[in-house]
Order: sequence, then C-alpha cells, then structure tokens
Amino acid sequence: MRWKMLPNGLKTKDHKLWSIMDDHEVIGMLWVYIKSNNRDKQAFIYDIELDDNQQGKGYGKATMTRLEESVRAEGVSQIGLHVFAHNKRALALYQKMGYEAASYNMVKRI
Repeated sequence: MRWKMLPNGLKTKDHKLWSIMDDHEVIGMLWVYIKSNNRDKQAFIYDIELDDNQQGKGYGKATMTRLEESVRAEGVSQIGLHVFAHNKRALALYQKMGYEAASYNMVKRI
C-alpha cells in the first residue's frame, strides 16, 4: 500500500529515501516527503526503520540529526512525523530531540 505513494520508485518527485548505514552495512532506512507551498518548505517522515538489533545504539538520534541538517540546507523550516503511542522508545527519542505533539488520534475499543 505505502509503495503506491512512490509511483516512480526512488525517482518519485519530492520523496527522499536513504539507507541508514553502519560502516558498509545497511541497518535501516528513512523515507521523507518534502512539500513546498508559497511560504515555506515542510518535511514529513513517512517511515524510519532500524534493524531490531541496532536499536538503542544512537543510530536513531544520529539519523534524525543528519536529516535536520540535510533538509535545513534545502530550506525546510519544519519536520513532521507520526509516532504510535505504544512506541515508547521512539516517542522518547522524538521528545528529547524537541518534537512536540501537534494533534492526537484517539480510539475506543468496543
């Protein structure tokens, strides 16, 4: 389903996909969409994944820091993302890096 958003694969306009590397080994991936309007550019992280055995080693923070540097150089003024409430590790990382909740999705099981 999500790959329908990339009709031209890696060459889909306004989408950037990076491999997260440790030396010469791929340990994860990052997928970002950059949207421009008349006033500014905004980025949205569609997906960030690290191999399970690489989590908790600082790669997430390093990836997010590198992303900020990269998109800032392109004139991006804001980065957005979605994190599931049950993903405590990711939520803690994003909060530590200065991300703030902009809205809440709520559910009620019946």
